[in-house]
Amino acid sequence: MGPLCRTLTSTALISLGVLFFTLGFVVKFSLFPALLEAQVYENLKIKNGTEGYDAFVEPPVPVFMKFRFFNVTNPEGVKNGDKPELNEIGPYAYKEVRRKENILELDNDKIQFGQYMEYHFDLEETEASGCNGCNDMDKITVLNGALFAVTGLLQQYMEKYDIDGETTIGEIIEKLNIDLDSLGLDEDTINMVKPFSVGFFFIALDGIFNGNDLSYKEEVCVTTTVDGLLYSGYPSKLLHAIGHLVELLSLQFGIEPALTEQQVCEMLPGQVSDCEFGIFKGQNATKEKSYYTINNGRNVKGKFNSYEAFNGKSTLPEEWWPRIGPTPSANESGLSGVCHDIYGTDGAQFPPFVDKEERKWVFVSQLCRSIWLDFNQTVEVRGIEAYRYRPPFSVYDMRRPDNYCYCPEINECITKNGTNDEWNPDDCYQYCRDGFLRVGNCYGGIPIIMTAPHFLKADPDLVNQVIGVSPDIEKHDTYLDIEPITGVALSAHKRIQINFPVKKFEYLGLTRNLPTVDVFPVLWADEGADLDEKNEKKFKDAVIKPSSIVNGLSIGLGIVFGAILFIIGVFIIARSGSNQKDFH
Repeated sequence: MGPLCRTLTSTALISLGVLFFTLGFVVKFSLFPALLEAQVYENLKIKNGTEGYDAFVEPPVPVFMKFRFFNVTNPEGVKNGDKPELNEIGPYAYKEVRRKENILELDNDKIQFGQYMEYHFDLEETEASGCNGCNDMDKITVLNGALFAVTGLLQQYMEKYDIDGETTIGEIIEKLNIDLDSLGLDEDTINMVKPFSVGFFFIALDGIFNGNDLSYKEEVCVTTTVDGLLYSGYPSKLLHAIGHLVELLSLQFGIEPALTEQQVCEMLPGQVSDCEFGIFKGQNATKEKSYYTINNGRNVKGKFNSYEAFNGKSTLPEEWWPRIGPTPSANESGLSGVCHDIYGTDGAQFPPFVDKEERKWVFVSQLCRSIWLDFNQTVEVRGIEAYRYRPPFSVYDMRRPDNYCYCPEINECITKNGTNDEWNPDDCYQYCRDGFLRVGNCYGGIPIIMTAPHFLKADPDLVNQVIGVSPDIEKHDTYLDIEPITGVALSAHKRIQINFPVKKFEYLGLTRNLPTVDVFPVLWADEGADLDEKNEKKFKDAVIKPSSIVNGLSIGLGIVFGAILFIIGVFIIARSGSNQKDFH
């Protein structure tokens, strides 16, 4: 090959190499990302008739709520002051039907809907999860939630308003500023009741408990069915006894018409309706009090699927949490904390193209608040790369200023810290400790306490108050595995434990000798959804394969092939120069 021919060949190869390299670089790092971004946002549009809309209305993967119960093995011992001994049983799996209904596009970028929820016991999933031979009619012995809901409320009000056994009904009417007209009683009847002390009514109630009629004999721990504790409810002997006492007193005082036990039971709301208690009673097969407004991301992509309102309000109900700023000066300036704010998504979908270092917010209606999750590690879910997020300890840290407003007594117990612009929360730790959330004000006053399962990331003293709990981050932590391109959670597990406070209540013989257990566990639930085989294939065909093909073409035929042509061209020039030097 002559010098001119070699020069032309090398120039052509170098030019083609630069061209292929540039094309490969542009396709991989500019053209394809732009096309991919446009396609991802197009697929996520919440528009009727699209797959994205169908996935928005109802999750394409099965969702299960798996319950594990803390069976009390020494119920008589607990009644007499012994430390509770617990044995975890389960999981009992319930298939969760999640469906958005009454969908309404409010304006250009907001969508309102009602979140319908329904639960059915799933025997197949229960056994697949390791609970062989289990069904929803299994008997369990757990803390009597109805008893401690009532006594807990009584303790709260008696402490708050300085009421004891000697306090009369007349004094209570004055302390609580009760509107007598609202009671529907005539003046003579009210005047007859006013002199009686609180202690009198507790003595009468004790008499019913200890009488010959065993249908009123209440226990500290109750044996009921799985479904009875969860959804259908179990008869509360305490509530029936209260109804019976009202009936006896209405006859004694000549109230016309006399109230019957049945009428009292029919007057009770929600979780205690008909004198039957169920932790989730009234919350199955309904969308009541579950209306949301989200941002569809049309104008601001970073707000895609983020909540903007809950039950028609842009903030959480005022009575759920107290108002207090993170510092004294902030409080005096009118900043009242973040506890009423609604942040984040439902945890199933986040804005696409995830920055893994960016904190993720989720609104958890069961906790009556928003929580945040931080990046933990990169994982694979069915061969697809995902970012795992977990809630850090700071979510549970009650000495963190932004968490002060999650303590109901905060405004009564917190003090200013000398001359520094800081609060001193030390006196509040007796009410609100690390790792638990007192959500009673958003559960109708029932003193429920939420924690992570087995008191994970909670005050270590809580673990020592009972026998049979052992926190394990892999078993008990909440986590989300988010695919970074689409923002879809490929695997999501929200884990929450339901507890009641237990302490002596001296006015009833049944509760007079109880041990002090700040947070007595009843059950914990794992609400989870994991990518299945069918949706794995669909996801890989839609997202992973196109990326792999483009990467292969742009890197293989573009960047690599272009680089090879460029190197060959340079090599020919170098050889040509060397041959000419040898000739001379």
